[in-house]
Amino acid sequence: GAGIDPTGTTDSATALNAKLATAPAGSHVILPHGTYLASVGIVVPPTVVLLDLTSATLQASAVMTGALLTVGNTSTVWINSSLRGGILRCNNYAAYGLTLPSFLSVNVSDLTVTDQTSHGIILGDT
Repeated sequence: GAGIDPTGTTDSATALNAKLATAPAGSHVILPHGTYLASVGIVVPPTVVLLDLTSATLQASAVMTGALLTVGNTSTVWINSSLRGGILRCNNYAAYGLTLPSFLSVNVSDLTVTDQTSHGIILGDT
């Protein structure tokens, strides 16, 4: 989509978040091969039941703080969501690679988190 740069040269966070926010209920979202630079955290809403990052890298920019990727929020309980593959490269900027604030069942598989300043994965409120 527009504004999503798979080369890691320009910030893709706003465009990725907009794309995820408008995903219809039950969506399976696949991020194609590439490196995606993010200046703010990427947030996966409850409408997305599968986020596939198998051949993608999310990379924190120098202004990133907090979590690079958040699945859910504290007001929505997640049931049967999946996050598959990929690399969350925090670059010693993002405090957390992945946060899962509120869930009943979330399947995370084949995910690599690197260079976070605090924790790789946070389960529950941060």
